[in-house]
Amino acid sequence: MINASPFRAAAFGLALPALLVSLPAAELNIARKDVHPYVRSEGSRAEHRYSDAAVNSERVYDFYRRQAEYYLAMAPEEVPDLLPAFPGLDRGEFGHWGKYNQNNYKNDDWNRMEVGTVVGAPSMPPEWAL
Repeated sequence: MINASPFRAAAFGLALPALLVSLPAAELNIARKDVHPYVRSEGSRAEHRYSDAAVNSERVYDFYRRQAEYYLAMAPEEVPDLLPAFPGLDRGEFGHWGKYNQNNYKNDDWNRMEVGTVVGAPSMPPEWAL
């Protein structure tokens, strides 16, 4: 029987179950660069236009293609039943937002902008440029 008490909301808060809080990442089925060669950021970089930019230094390109090629080269009995999940843009080593998140480029342009009730950012394809 499952103990439902950790799920009970109390005083407008919700207690997380201990299982979710204490589960270490090493037990999750996520592709890791030290185990899975297709996670290394060196692969497939030449085919991408901005791969040399600093913001993309840790970026994993073509993860699913490289993962498929890796497992297709194996004998069928060696392929795991469940393939490891995508670790994140920067191999999952720098958290959800990656190594270079929006805070790396902080400036106060948005704070200085005069706004009314609507804020917009125009966007158009390059061929429409004036």
